[in-house]
Amino acid sequence: RSRSAELIGRGRELRTLVRHVTSFLEQGTGIVLLHGSPGIGKSVLADRVLDEVRTTTNALILGGRCHGWESLPFNAIDAIVDSVARVARMEPSPVVDEAMSRSVAMTGLFPTLAFHSTGAGDDETVMLPPTPAQVMARASVELRALIAALANGRPVGMFLDDAQWGDYQSAEVFQRLLEPSAAGPIVLVLSYSTEDWRTSLLLQALVNAPIAHAEVQLEPLSAALTEKLVKRDLPEATKAMRKLAVEESGGNPALLGQIVRHVVQDGGAEPLLAGAVAARLAGLSAAAQRIFTILREAGGPLSEEEVERRLELSESDEPLRALVRARLIRLRRTGDLFELDLYHPRLRN
Repeated sequence: RSRSAELIGRGRELRTLVRHVTSFLEQGTGIVLLHGSPGIGKSVLADRVLDEVRTTTNALILGGRCHGWESLPFNAIDAIVDSVARVARMEPSPVVDEAMSRSVAMTGLFPTLAFHSTGAGDDETVMLPPTPAQVMARASVELRALIAALANGRPVGMFLDDAQWGDYQSAEVFQRLLEPSAAGPIVLVLSYSTEDWRTSLLLQALVNAPIAHAEVQLEPLSAALTEKLVKRDLPEATKAMRKLAVEESGGNPALLGQIVRHVVQDGGAEPLLAGAVAARLAGLSAAAQRIFTILREAGGPLSEEEVERRLELSESDEPLRALVRARLIRLRRTGDLFELDLYHPRLRN
């Protein structure tokens, strides 16, 4: 997809992340933790990191994103498996065929990979282990073998966005994939919201696992860098409007983007962020507007059930998804329990 040609104010973080990733790729296995508040620019920076890794190494890059409303087991590793399946389709080889032919537990656990399974002739291959735990262990070994076949001697970089929504079962598979082996170096980059890591089963399990890890937290942009962004995106804005945009965005690129869109499309009624939110809400349903008001007045996160009770609705799925897409609210999850909150505290202020 198209990307901005300019990354403002993240040079130090970019260099640090690339150093961590390439170091793990050279030395063995590891996890790189990239986190910050919602809208701070984690995904954009991760894109640039992966671009740097692609141009400076011969690593195989696999990646995907967790989705908040997916509560099925293995929701995080599924995102990586989808990427594995795409690469396997694009880069067939006898080595990949051999790995696929010996994979029974893996294709049963991850049907996306069943497209190429032929089954081998020996009894050991076609017999599944007797317990679910053994099936998962066997599937993890088979998945690691398939990734190694696709890498063909190259190191492997895996990237998972919105990792805070990952489940515990995925963490167990990731731990097995990251065990040192003759298959070669492998590094996992996890991008997530700082506020959610304590309630994430995936992150808690991986951070506390005996796997080397490095951490980078993205902070808000400085006032000077934020003003540089405003000048780039609103070259005709007055000095007073630029100053107001800097103050109201608080150095958060996503909030600044909402302000810029509001100024360009609606002329920029002040206060800018409140005007941007009002303009976005105006295009949503009455139920979505009411949900936003409930969460704004609540002063903190509410369970999905509580929001539905206050709305007197039995189904709030579509207005909730519309608010998430508009970056007006966000989902917080602990296991199978969902909480809703405003996208950023500044929206409540």
